[in-house]
Amino acid sequence: LDDGIVYSTDDAVRRLHRPRRYEGNPVLKVDRPWESAGGGVYLFGGTVLYDEEDGVFKMWYRASSPTGHGPTGLGEGGYKACYATSTDGLTWEKPNLGLREIDGSKDNNVLPPAKDGMQFIRRPNLIKDYEESDPERRYKMIYMDNIEGSWGLSKGFSADGMHWDMNVGEPHRFERPVAPNGVL
Repeated sequence: LDDGIVYSTDDAVRRLHRPRRYEGNPVLKVDRPWESAGGGVYLFGGTVLYDEEDGVFKMWYRASSPTGHGPTGLGEGGYKACYATSTDGLTWEKPNLGLREIDGSKDNNVLPPAKDGMQFIRRPNLIKDYEESDPERRYKMIYMDNIEGSWGLSKGFSADGMHWDMNVGEPHRFERPVAPNGVL
């Protein structure tokens, strides 16, 4: 809110308004079986962006499914990334992607699990690179996965934000006692 990085403010006035809580909160509600386990749904460490080409908001959010095994207490793929879209940023649709089987059905909005490690997609952080020359790499994601008992920062690429080439290249591993648990 300061002018630390502002070069110029010609013909502009800063006007701060008192924020008001939106009465329709939460805008993203648990309404699917795969969202109700663990911590429910949350955006902490996820991404919302406005796609200028498609003219819609896109959200990659997280749902957890604790199963009590593995080094983190979650089974493989226990941290799931889900996808939703909105025209106004308040009302969200969760399209059927048909990409991952959950309880015997692919009728869901869950992205496929990451490759290698525990197959987590934890804290999915994305951008859409409008200047990327390779159409298969327009969307770029970094996410956390547990690889051989330590947390690693992995990356993926996608043409559409739904179908991903995951765990591209070598992940950056965090050695103990570092266990990143914040937003990337």
